[in-house]
Amino acid sequence: MENTRETLGEFADKIVFCNKSYIELENILAQWERLDFVLADLWVNMEHFKDWDRGFSTNIDGKLDMRFDNTNWKSAYDIVNSYSVSELVNIFELYAEFTPKKSEEIAKKIAEVRKNKPIETTFELKHLLNELGLGQKACAVIFQAIRIETNKEIDNVKILLDEIPNVLSVWWRCWIITFHSIEDRLVKLWFKSLVDTWNFSLVYKKAVQPTYQEIQHNRASRSAKYRVIERII
Repeated sequence: MENTRETLGEFADKIVFCNKSYIELENILAQWERLDFVLADLWVNMEHFKDWDRGFSTNIDGKLDMRFDNTNWKSAYDIVNSYSVSELVNIFELYAEFTPKKSEEIAKKIAEVRKNKPIETTFELKHLLNELGLGQKACAVIFQAIRIETNKEIDNVKILLDEIPNVLSVWWRCWIITFHSIEDRLVKLWFKSLVDTWNFSLVYKKAVQPTYQEIQHNRASRSAKYRVIERII
């Protein structure tokens, strides 16, 4: 939060900072009225990727951690070294969207390697994946899938979506920016269900995506999609 305060400078005093998960949104807002705007950016903080000891990046060797909150008990290390083959297969199918055959191949390889020695670092996991013929992009997708499981990201998005109708004021809007197809599908279907109640309206019929110029300026935005909904009743 200190970095954010420094960036905002003189405007920092006009903002209430709260270092908590968005799944606690209703509790956080208990002392205030409903919100006029909600902006949820579901992407990982880029600073996480730069911190080698957090284990988010395939390009830097570090501990297999991947926790957003390092006080949580379960890290990527625990998942890679203790999940059963079937549990790992489920992660790679659901979150990496690999085929059942390839997911099983990866899961069995992990189980085979960890019999002799725990898989402790990002490069150890990446080397294992490289041996199976996975290149940089495929490795990044596997890392992402493990990160999603580590932080229960999909479950948390569902909780956030359930809370939005309870905190948004009438005639005001909610923006949600996603960077993963599963999250985007969740948001899309949830927004549709809200519109079907006649209490909400879509501001844009389709997800808004970055232009070519935006992607050239900020490559991390290339998979971003944002959807906007407005409460009307």
